[in-house]
Amino acid sequence: MNNAYKQAIFINPYTLKLRRYFHMYPELSNQEYFTHNKIIEELKAMKVEYKIVGDYSIVASITKGKSKKKIAFRCEMDALAIEEDSDYKYQSKVKGVAHMCGHDAHMAIMLSVLKILKDIPFNGTLKVIFEEANESYNGAPRIVDSKVLNDVDFIFALHNMPNVKSGNIAICPGIQLIGSDQINIELNGIPAHSSAPTQSSDVILAAASFINNIQSTISKGVHPQALAYATITKFSGGSATNITASKAELNLNLRFVKEEIRISVHNIIKDYLKTIESQFNISSTFNVYAHQDASINDIEICENIELSLTKLSEYINQIESPMQIVSDSFSHYLKVTKGVIGWFGAGYKNEKIYSNHTPYFMIDEDSMKTATALYLQVVYDNL
Repeated sequence: MNNAYKQAIFINPYTLKLRRYFHMYPELSNQEYFTHNKIIEELKAMKVEYKIVGDYSIVASITKGKSKKKIAFRCEMDALAIEEDSDYKYQSKVKGVAHMCGHDAHMAIMLSVLKILKDIPFNGTLKVIFEEANESYNGAPRIVDSKVLNDVDFIFALHNMPNVKSGNIAICPGIQLIGSDQINIELNGIPAHSSAPTQSSDVILAAASFINNIQSTISKGVHPQALAYATITKFSGGSATNITASKAELNLNLRFVKEEIRISVHNIIKDYLKTIESQFNISSTFNVYAHQDASINDIEICENIELSLTKLSEYINQIESPMQIVSDSFSHYLKVTKGVIGWFGAGYKNEKIYSNHTPYFMIDEDSMKTATALYLQVVYDNL
């Protein structure tokens, strides 16, 4: 049996125990206090060195031998504002918060890798990033700013993929994740009594016009082959049933691949806001409060990791994965070093599959062994 896979099986009870602990005690972005402390508790027990970055992020490192080679792995720490709907004994104990993207598994896998490697000889340095605030986009920039990745040869991460059965892993070159902007738009106007609407500039009506027309406006202004679309994800406005609203607020998520398309769509949205300003006698603001570029996997590093994956082919099936229409903070790391983000199948073989970010999401815990084994193999092949 392949040594990395044998070690993944050996450490699996520890992986399961940690994953279920993290699952029961989830924390939202920028609030990962207890998660942070649990990770440090485990690292101290292993006698693994670590550095705190930002508020809750942790960079653990193990150095052995004399080689100057350095590689990095990444996992995320935060959960989502979702009420879990399951009957598992280890379901979330925090009302309205749950690990519905699988970051609990990612942390457990990374700690398991460190626990194995602490007592295994290799030659070089492994850095493991436990990233805070992945879902809110602001954890990775803090890690990049700390310069802990400036000296690594490459960074590698795996994310679970529940729509693919456990036992499969995808490592593919090129664009894997598209870019994303989180945009806030405010509309401001003149209020009036609802019996005198002509004396007001009704921002609710203006917001409705924006919501109804923005996607078709974007599609007319961007080439059909250029991937770009906007989704209104939040809308609020007004304060009473007998007063026309003076303020409305919208949150919009923009997805894109190329930076020039992103800027073009920004301009289209701003131009349309000018149109409704004139039409409804209001003012508006446009603010991009979070941004991530597309994640583009390095071809050479992909070939490197695929070679490691072939050594596990008896236990893990390599599959192709098309570009995913989701985004991730991994793109921030690719600004300072080469890297690859891949996918490990986490879907149950004989049960209905639910996607990430839903109340019913759950991974097949056997899938954690495949991810653990590949991480270990990558270390053995590169350090």
